[in-house]
Amino acid sequence: MDYQLKAKDVLANAFIENNQLSSNLMFLQGILDGMKESELRVKKLEEQSSFTNNKVIHLETEFNKETVTEGYKTNDNIARSLALYSTKNKPHFGFVDAVAKHLRIYNTQVGYKDEYVNVVRTTVHGGSIGVAVYYSYEAIGMINEYLKEEFKPSAIYYKRGIKKDTFNEAAFELNNKTYKFNENTYKKYK
Repeated sequence: MDYQLKAKDVLANAFIENNQLSSNLMFLQGILDGMKESELRVKKLEEQSSFTNNKVIHLETEFNKETVTEGYKTNDNIARSLALYSTKNKPHFGFVDAVAKHLRIYNTQVGYKDEYVNVVRTTVHGGSIGVAVYYSYEAIGMINEYLKEEFKPSAIYYKRGIKKDTFNEAAFELNNKTYKFNENTYKKYK
């Protein structure tokens, strides 16, 4: 009988220990499941954060395509300030761009910015979307320096009629293209 009581106690203790073991295992399994769920939530949040960051970068890029850096001027404003006028007495903005191309500071890629130019998307003639190039003070200084040193337009005079031997237009060749100017521009830069 003693033997049976001892066996009963051993079985009871084993059952209690197994029960404690299985409850400990269940507790650990619960912790592991919780950690797994937390990792999945963190991973999902990281993906959402990355997606949000990409959206922010995209919006910033698009914003830069529309925003002009303070202090930069258009080719039209530069032509006016440097007194560069076409034969029709309009600011010769095309010549400003040609000088910038010659100096290798010109770019037409929307959103491009450096110390010389800021290229933005804008509404142009007729309401269509186009590109506007804005120039920094450094670029304007380089253009002005080029004009002082290199820009010497040639005068073209009328050859016949009542206006014979009077000023017709001034011409200057740059980048294999001839640009024409009015008399005031010629007088300033001759």
